Amino acid sequence: MSIHDVCRGCGHAVAWIVRPVRERNDRLMIVESTPGADGEAHRGWYEAAVCAGCGLTQFFARDYDAGRAAQPIDPCRECSGMTGWTIAEAPDNVDTDRVAPMHLRLAPVKFKFSLMLGGTGWRGTLAARICASCGAASWFCRPEDYPAEDKGASPRSKRVCLRCQGACTTTRLEDHDAEQKNALSRAIFVGKPNFFGFYGEGGAFEVDVCLSCFAADWYGTKLNELRERPDDGVYRITRGGDTPDGGGPYR
Repeated sequence: MSIHDVCRGCGHAVAWIVRPVRERNDRLMIVESTPGADGEAHRGWYEAAVCAGCGLTQFFARDYDAGRAAQPIDPCRECSGMTGWTIAEAPDNVDTDRVAPMHLRLAPVKFKFSLMLGGTGWRGTLAARICASCGAASWFCRPEDYPAEDKGASPRSKRVCLRCQGACTTTRLEDHDAEQKNALSRAIFVGKPNFFGFYGEGGAFEVDVCLSCFAADWYGTKLNELRERPDDGVYRITRGGDTPDGGGPYR
């Protein structure tokens, strides 16, 4: 994988490479899930370049076979490719044979007595477009219909949309366990289990969703928790070249 010389968000030249991106319980962050004869068939997995300055994160699909012809897409921000695939509901890899859509909370329930005992607020699901040339993923949110009069104030991001310069709301993605009982912030790095069955992890992801065009950009936070761990595929690199293990092309 080769990435831009500098971050397109802040101009920083250093990035963290995470290959592969894992969810908790040693599950890969998968690109797409399709029904199969024996349950859900997982297609591809992600690696990520996380800017060491602002945290802006670019995901790349690897080993992804869409099983269908590529279609015209907006120009890829990494290579200007014009064809790719759309994943209408980006999958959350809940366990080995079950996935769920990636949900985002765009605004809380507006405070009023009629909604005090119920309501989840304004939500949406994440979708992704994968470039057929370089594998870069671009993200957008599909907001659910929700009465405007019941929407609370969306938490505003200090950043603006990288596509249209519109105002954004910031939301944290949740990573669920197999029983859907625990919902924890999605970590940037989740290592392989140690002898005692514990997973090392570091950093956390948050997502900016534009309130105008609904483009979505991932950002890494708590970057001070990251350390180079080559055995787990975590590297700190200077941009403009290939990653240390020579990975690429993406599939």
